Amino acid sequence: MIDYPAAFPDRVLVGNRTFEIRPMTPLECNAVGDGVCDLVNDVIAINTSQSDANIRETLWHEIAHAVHHVAKLTDGCSEEDFANRAAPIWIDVVTRNVDFRVFVSTDCNKNRDN
Repeated sequence: MIDYPAAFPDRVLVGNRTFEIRPMTPLECNAVGDGVCDLVNDVIAINTSQSDANIRETLWHEIAHAVHHVAKLTDGCSEEDFANRAAPIWIDVVTRNVDFRVFVSTDCNKNRDN
């Protein structure tokens, strides 16, 4: 398992927003599963009792919710429009967030939970 907080970032910049990244409490894990992206309070919470690979995938998944929100992709846009609007935000996320980039760039096929 990953030893929080040294191994993964404590925040991620998505567009003009900064999301805090923190481990989930056991109560949150029971309520929502492996991760949650709180778009009101700009917080991403991750269940850190998963395997390293699953923590990385869960973090990426929750950041995808933030990208989806920042790109305003809730209007039923086409697949092409979705890709056009999300791509520059993803490039920005990966470019500006060195800690995130380093964290997710390890081999995610090792020690998977499922």
